[in-house]
Amino acid sequence: MRTHCKTLKILALFVALTTVAAAFSACSDKAEKPVSLSPGGKVSVAVVRPSGDPDEDPAAVTLFNFAREILGRDAVSLISDRKPEDGNVAEIVVGSTTRAASTAVRRGLRSGEFAITVKDGSIVVAGGCAEATLRAAQYFVENCGDALRAGVFSPDDGFFSRIDYPVSEVRLGGVDLADYVIVCPETNENTLEYAQAQALRDGFAEASGICPRITDEALEGERTIEILPAGGRYYEWTLEVGSGSASFRAGGLWGALEAARELSARAEDGIIEIAKGETLSGDTPPAAPERDFDYVDELAAAAENGAFDPPVKKLTLCGADVSEYTIVHGDPNVTDVPKNEIHAADELSDYIYYATGVRLGVVADTDPRREREIVLGVAAGEAEGLGDEGYEITADNEKIYIRGGEKRGTLYGVYAFLREFAGCEFFASDCEVIYRADSREVPAGTKRRVVPDLEYRDVYAADALSGDIAAKLNINGYYLRSFSAGEGGCVSFAGGNGWFVHTVTRCIGIGSHISTQPCFSDPDNLTRAIEQVRGILEKNPGSNIVSVTQNDNDNYCRCAECSRVNREEGSTGGAQMRFINAIADAIREDFPDARILTLAYMYSEEPPATPPRDNVIVELCPIGLCSAHSFGECAENSDFPELLDRWKQKTGNVYVWTYVADFEDGWKNTPFMNFDAVYGDVLLLRQKGVKGIFNEGLGAEYGTEFAELRTFLLSRLMWEPDMTRDRYDDLTGRFIDAYYGEASGVISRYFDLMQDLAQGKHFGLFSPPDQLIDSGAFRAVRTECAQWLNAAADLCGTPREAAGWSERQRTYRLQGRPLHVSRLRDGFEYLYGYFK
Repeated sequence: MRTHCKTLKILALFVALTTVAAAFSACSDKAEKPVSLSPGGKVSVAVVRPSGDPDEDPAAVTLFNFAREILGRDAVSLISDRKPEDGNVAEIVVGSTTRAASTAVRRGLRSGEFAITVKDGSIVVAGGCAEATLRAAQYFVENCGDALRAGVFSPDDGFFSRIDYPVSEVRLGGVDLADYVIVCPETNENTLEYAQAQALRDGFAEASGICPRITDEALEGERTIEILPAGGRYYEWTLEVGSGSASFRAGGLWGALEAARELSARAEDGIIEIAKGETLSGDTPPAAPERDFDYVDELAAAAENGAFDPPVKKLTLCGADVSEYTIVHGDPNVTDVPKNEIHAADELSDYIYYATGVRLGVVADTDPRREREIVLGVAAGEAEGLGDEGYEITADNEKIYIRGGEKRGTLYGVYAFLREFAGCEFFASDCEVIYRADSREVPAGTKRRVVPDLEYRDVYAADALSGDIAAKLNINGYYLRSFSAGEGGCVSFAGGNGWFVHTVTRCIGIGSHISTQPCFSDPDNLTRAIEQVRGILEKNPGSNIVSVTQNDNDNYCRCAECSRVNREEGSTGGAQMRFINAIADAIREDFPDARILTLAYMYSEEPPATPPRDNVIVELCPIGLCSAHSFGECAENSDFPELLDRWKQKTGNVYVWTYVADFEDGWKNTPFMNFDAVYGDVLLLRQKGVKGIFNEGLGAEYGTEFAELRTFLLSRLMWEPDMTRDRYDDLTGRFIDAYYGEASGVISRYFDLMQDLAQGKHFGLFSPPDQLIDSGAFRAVRTECAQWLNAAADLCGTPREAAGWSERQRTYRLQGRPLHVSRLRDGFEYLYGYFK
């Protein structure tokens, strides 16, 4: 399975690193003397940046700004390493400069490692790669301010990080790779050759941690790997190794990525060695990767034809073959059996059949009991504390029990059982797979218990609007989605889709959405709203949430009374909160289980002094923040975690509405690479104890970027409370492998490239493409990317005339993987044309 991980500007994800742990320890070289920041009698510091590697500029700028903040604007300068040293100026040398101190420190660093130390009279802040140098700069900012204020930086103020890499040594022509520099015709990152240089460097760095400096001008005596002008087909490459020098030529970025992969694959006993005079080359076009799964739709079709080769050769339950088991559910003619349990029994029988070729019988618990059974729901007896959706799976001697909360728990338990023990995965509405295995087992004594911490989980995206896939993804929101009773129903708002959001004017009987807010101090408005809420709850006895939510604008009422209340409350949402609390108080006695949902949005984001009642849900909607970074990770969204904390101090009933797509027509076709942010956002919201998350994507249409991947990842993040980044990256790789099938190798690289082109950008839900990705770097590789996606279409059998490049609004007639690739090609076509 492919592993997705970030390196520098162009990802080299194809080299699989074993799991490593960074071991941090304070280090110092006692032989070095402290560095005075006043060598000429007054404070004067120069931050020295490398002239040959623009990737390290952010680290230098970070330190420059920090030093100026501590020492004063006039005391600190930012210079290139082309400027000679000045004995009257103390230097903070950053990254891969040509300074001797920098070179000496970096020789001892692998790619992901970094050092903050004193060397030859300079403070050196450096990493084995640009990303590690930036981490070093960030560590310096967080921990070394006191040393700067003291005016002296001591060796004891230093810090090193270390990582254990699988490859310990790389030699080209008998010379250690650490002695080489990569010479590129031009170090402007918006050139194909520079992208190739990075890909080659990153490949070595991923495997060994050795990260040669990229430069446009080698110093006298330096060993060089020269990047020759691109030539040949995009997947071709050649590396010639001489004595202390080498040359590399590739037809495109793909060729450089392939070269790095093949060079890393040459490792033997932890050493990569390429002899003097040896020439390596490759000319293999993109191919379909081997897969370790079968598609459920293909298995079902084969089963209808009378025979198929099941992906799981043997499934053992408590020591016995699965064929000895029967599925048992409660008898709806005798007891009150939730319909989701009947559906769960059928689903379990179907997917075990697709996995093993064994069709299990499904019977009611009033039938004669068997020795070996999988017992579901009420037939399995009660389990305490499962709520509506929790489940418990236990294997006890010859019996397996899947108990669940009444509404969806048993169904969720069955899908969890199928994932863990039968190898099933449900990626999308048209992409379900079963992973192959010679044998799988449910050992006797197995016990699994899951109770979700989020009571409300939704992703508003086109592919998640059917109840079937929503149930498999543990999505329980109802908006524009239809669940059957067998699919477990949902968390619904009374009144249906028309009462989901922006409902306040409808509540008080003055129409639908208007361009202002009503007066929340008007007693007649309150009376009408209470009557309307009561009527909705009476007509919808199964729904216990009523949306009383402000209109979609910032024009709150500024009448004298509303203004007075808002001043008292310390928030322009104060009058609104009193209005909502009054409704909540009015319905409490007659509808004790009902809750009023309101928004903290635009003018009402700031919590008022008066807390919400305990039967009020506050849905915080952080619109206008940076989507490229997780909450709190950049200046544009740094205040949100504190805002959420202030609401959490007021109430335990907080939902959050997030925005996970670009909503501007046309621009929404551009890859919206917020996948790092999505991971961090959901983890933070769960850590803060929110009760529900609504993720607003493009629900009206399928995406021409990676919308379906985002939907899947969000669904898993909301369900799995402690998902690690490794798990998240593994799920990303698994989805791409399955969803794009034969084209997944190409699409995986395209995804990683788009991720890298978005690095360093700040964007939101109405951002144009040049804010979403690096336009210059895209132009450098866009012609080749078109070839990648053509190859992807060919690999998965997409006819060129059907995929097209000019009919974005056509009606698709393709199905499955060809359709998935076609959508991406449509999005790329838009991007290609935008940057012409």
